[in-house]
Amino acid sequence: MGASLVYMKEPSKEIEQEEGNNHYLKYATGSMQGWRLNMEDAHLALTSFLDSQEKALFGVFDGHGGREVAIYCSKSYPDLLKNETGVKEKEGVEEWLR
Repeated sequence: MGASLVYMKEPSKEIEQEEGNNHYLKYATGSMQGWRLNMEDAHLALTSFLDSQEKALFGVFDGHGGREVAIYCSKSYPDLLKNETGVKEKEGVEEWLR
């Protein structure tokens, strides 16, 4: 009974798309809800990060923790990363992301 409440009879095949660019790169995203009642994943795409067009930040956050968790992470992660000591001082960004 629980599964019938989570899944639809037919998948939603509508694709949400996003595009963006800066002087160094172009990106495109695509997401499809599928069989779930609601889209549970979220993403972020920043073509300028740490006040630099030479640094970009992209991420996909899986909604296994729930839609709200994925959305929160996509909105909060850039600030969390900026406030990390090494990143804040613009030292070792590449190392921190490994």
